[in-house]
Amino acid sequence: MHRDTYDRKGSAMCGSTTMQVKYCDEAVNNFLIRDDEYRYRPDVYNRCAGACSGQGAQGTTVTSGCHVSVEGDAACRRSGNQMWQDYQDLRANGAGKCGSKHWDQWDNGKKLACRTTVNYISDCMKGKDESCKA
Repeated sequence: MHRDTYDRKGSAMCGSTTMQVKYCDEAVNNFLIRDDEYRYRPDVYNRCAGACSGQGAQGTTVTSGCHVSVEGDAACRRSGNQMWQDYQDLRANGAGKCGSKHWDQWDNGKKLACRTTVNYISDCMKGKDESCKA
């Protein structure tokens, strides 16, 4: 059995005083679709990678915000409930504003490099995207 690992890496924006943990909390608590469908995956456009929140009105693209997302190999998948738990695990394992939980997933006998990442990004769409299906 593999044990999950954690890091505290993130973008340069993680050190900014304007980037607050409350945006990460809002993204994971209010904007993830909390069910057991494996709908979240690495997505170059961030649309189906996870949830984001920052200062500004819901349903708008804000200048920057906290993004809780699935990253790694293209076949990596996570449910909203799993991502919510990953976020709790990250905080419990010492991640301040930013970091990743690295977890194992297998695809046709091949071990994938998958992680749930909390990071600050520019062009954050604040809100819940219901169009991402498993």
